[in-house]
Amino acid sequence: MRSLHHLCASVHNGRKAKKVTISLTYSTLLWKVVSVLGSAGYLQGFGLMEYNGVRKIILRPDLQGVTLVAPKGSPTAQPISWADLCASQTLSTTIMSTTLGVMTCEQAKAYKIGGLPLLTVGPPRA
Repeated sequence: MRSLHHLCASVHNGRKAKKVTISLTYSTLLWKVVSVLGSAGYLQGFGLMEYNGVRKIILRPDLQGVTLVAPKGSPTAQPISWADLCASQTLSTTIMSTTLGVMTCEQAKAYKIGGLPLLTVGPPRA
C-alpha cells in the first residue's frame, strides 16, 4: 500500500512542478495499477526502465483534471462488492484488486466479482 500512496504523491507533486515524466521504484502491484490507469486513458504513456540493476516505472500522466487517492487503513481492509462500490461513485473510477487481477470497478462489474479497493481516480480537489 505504501507504493500506492507514493504513486499518488508523486503524480500530485510532478503535476504541480510541471514534470513531463515521473519515475517510481518498481513493484508488481504498482506496475499492475499503472497498467490499468494507462489502459483506462489516464496516462499518456508508461514503461519500464532498468538502470544499474534498479527497475523503475516511468509514466507520463495525463491527469490534469483528476486526483489519485489511495485508501486509508491497512492493506487487510475488508473487500467490497462491485455493486456497492460502483453505486457510490458517479464521478470517479476505482482500481480494485480482485481474484482475476487488478482492474477498474467497471471491469469487475462486468465479471460480477468484488475485490479490495486500491486507488480512486476522481475529480480535481477544490
